[in-house]
Amino acid sequence: KLLQNDCGSTGELRIYDRYGKLMFQTNDLGKSWDGTLGGKPLPSSDYWYQINDGNGQLVTNHFALKR
Repeated sequence: KLLQNDCGSTGELRIYDRYGKLMFQTNDLGKSWDGTLGGKPLPSSDYWYQINDGNGQLVTNHFALKR
């Protein structure tokens, strides 16, 4: 929901692990990521995200997933 407030409901979200491997991708910014890959919980670590708002703006940042 925070992404929808910042970027609207259209765009693309990608989440990567610290090595650059794609963990999650969606074109629905209302859809959240549950911290899993293939149904298995990913470890606590730093992850990076990119949000393309569909208007040419690309936002990149990181967050810590804690279990």
